[in-house]
Amino acid sequence: MPDTSLYLCIDCGGSKTAAAIADSNGQILSRGFGGPANYNDAGKAKFIQAVSQATREALAAIPGYERLDIPLREPVFSGVWIGASGIDRKQDAIEVTPTVSDLLHTEAGPRLSITNDTHLLASPLASYPEADTAIAVIGGTGSNVSAFRRATHGGMLKELGRCGGWGWILGDEGSGFHVGKETLRTLLAASDHLSVTGNSPSSRPDTAKIQEAVFKYFGISKAYDLFSIVYAAEPTILGTGTTASPLGLERKHRIASLAPLVFALAFDGHDECALAILRTTARCLADQIRSVMAAPSSDEDRRIDPSRTILCFGGSLVGVEGYRQLIVDDLGKDGMVFAGAEFVDDVTASGAASLARTSV
Repeated sequence: MPDTSLYLCIDCGGSKTAAAIADSNGQILSRGFGGPANYNDAGKAKFIQAVSQATREALAAIPGYERLDIPLREPVFSGVWIGASGIDRKQDAIEVTPTVSDLLHTEAGPRLSITNDTHLLASPLASYPEADTAIAVIGGTGSNVSAFRRATHGGMLKELGRCGGWGWILGDEGSGFHVGKETLRTLLAASDHLSVTGNSPSSRPDTAKIQEAVFKYFGISKAYDLFSIVYAAEPTILGTGTTASPLGLERKHRIASLAPLVFALAFDGHDECALAILRTTARCLADQIRSVMAAPSSDEDRRIDPSRTILCFGGSLVGVEGYRQLIVDDLGKDGMVFAGAEFVDDVTASGAASLARTSV
């Protein structure tokens, strides 16, 4: 085998597993993929199978490592970081670590880190020597926020706290679902006001453009027709995904599917009503960031200084620069100025590069 240091990062998700291998300079050398590996849903056996498949495929793409099989018979990696959905308890990581250690011939300890997949989103912290904390902000169909501090004694990151991740019924503030729900509530409130007063509400932005777009999308003509869309029964398993109609979507996705429409009106069409909706949802996500920063001033370890903190965004909604800026602007109203903010669209590459940097 070539005499080089390799760093492996694997993102184990509910739909697929992705791996990236970096060299000592943080340059990505190869990638590999495996099947679903949510630790709770897939179980330990399928989790290990997916990790094996993704690692084998990534190694096979590097000259000199093509013939290696899994389990590895000798040390290959200078560092391994596995971020897995479903690894929500410390005990989960403890239980699976010996098996992964044997599988990848990597000794348990600082060189092998197994965490929840949210940790991977905070991996850019390694690129900011002036920062010591990172806040991972997930904003897609759902949402959650977690805070991390740079680890001092082994491991990659220490989790300080988290907010959200309650699902669409109880939470998901600032998510695609929230954008859709807020849009529907805005249209229904305007319709109620018109019914009571005979006039459109003068204190709110004009809803004409967004109403026209939503009505066209759902194929309706009145605001109260929205109830028949929102509360229509869930599609059968057989019918799910077989129709282009919003009614062919699960309720959560039916409502969340309005988000692209609202984003287009807000950022391309400069519609004030759409922008007002996004300011509202962005404020809720900003409030969750405030919550994870609200440790008592007497707790030195948990205290977060914005000037030494980076914001790491992940997810389809916060992938839109305009929406990220609304969140940052809302936090700026409190005088919060962060050391950095970036969108992480490739967590495996970021994680592998982070491993290489922290080993130097």
